[in-house]
Amino acid sequence: MMMLYTLLLLSNHIVAFRPPQRLLRRAPPRHATTTTDVKVYIESTDCFKVTFYANYFKWLEYGLGKRLRAVDGMAYRRPAVLGDQLTVHTTPFEDGSSNHAQTIERDGVQLMTVRRTSDEEVTPSAAPAPIFGKVRLSMQHTCRHDDLDGRDGGLSLDSCLRAFERSRSTFLGGPDDLAALLADGISVVVAGVDGLRHATVPANIGDAVEVIADVSQVKTRIVFDQYVAVNGAPAAFARISCVCVDVIRGRPVAPPDVVVSKFNKD
Repeated sequence: MMMLYTLLLLSNHIVAFRPPQRLLRRAPPRHATTTTDVKVYIESTDCFKVTFYANYFKWLEYGLGKRLRAVDGMAYRRPAVLGDQLTVHTTPFEDGSSNHAQTIERDGVQLMTVRRTSDEEVTPSAAPAPIFGKVRLSMQHTCRHDDLDGRDGGLSLDSCLRAFERSRSTFLGGPDDLAALLADGISVVVAGVDGLRHATVPANIGDAVEVIADVSQVKTRIVFDQYVAVNGAPAAFARISCVCVDVIRGRPVAPPDVVVSKFNKD
């Protein structure tokens, strides 16, 4: 009887015991992933019915529901094509910041993954002095009405991305050289984007826009450090990696000699 009474007392103490609040481990807050459906229409594709790379950023903005100002660790895995029904998955970081992880999928298959996106504006880096071992290409044009973002009057992210594309195409020899590569079964495609920063810089029609690319070859990748400035003020930066792809096999290949020769020009 005494033994039973003792056990009852102990059990009461055990039930009543609560560890100090500071010792309790709180589970991290759960943040639900939101999904946004996107249809690929013809205005988002090229003549081969493949989505132009800048349009993925527009779809990421759809998922964020905010301005896209920063992108880190974007990797293209498969192309989206005309008629695709896509889903943008957006998951906020658990630290309460403005950062999100995003993916774009088609029928559960990832087409693109992005380690971090954010709507927080940070002034992009200005182009440094020419760097040894990198080929520099500088282009200028005047600001047009369709370069401007109607929300704030600065250069739109889309116009900066298209300026980056023109700069890369020019380095690779323009339409004629790219067509010759394609005739040989080689296409140069964007494989990844990192360190993208976009800021609102006041701009007006007719202002001077400069696009600078510092180009290097890293193993089989062609890496473009690209800058956009309006009247000398930094508006955008991104490090964009491109690869050469065998269009028949759909696999990356080493850059052909005609591409490598671009790095040997005086």
